[in-house]
Amino acid sequence: MRGQISAEVLILLVVIIGVVIIVASQLLQTAGTAANKIDEKTGELFEKTGEGALGGAQGEYCDETLHCKESLSCTENICS
Repeated sequence: MRGQISAEVLILLVVIIGVVIIVASQLLQTAGTAANKIDEKTGELFEKTGEGALGGAQGEYCDETLHCKESLSCTENICS
């Protein structure tokens, strides 16, 4: 009979589809884990660079106190 698919071909097709589903789910899980790690490291980097880059050290130019490091204030446009 024409057009019939043998049982072996059906079993092979089901196995291939199953393997593809397993691999795809593992890839999605790995991508999610990687995205979380990237977010974590990016947050750490922003914290580290924000501490040093945003606050002026003693004797540096400033417009307002918020431009100076936490323990300093802006007096006559100089962090002190």
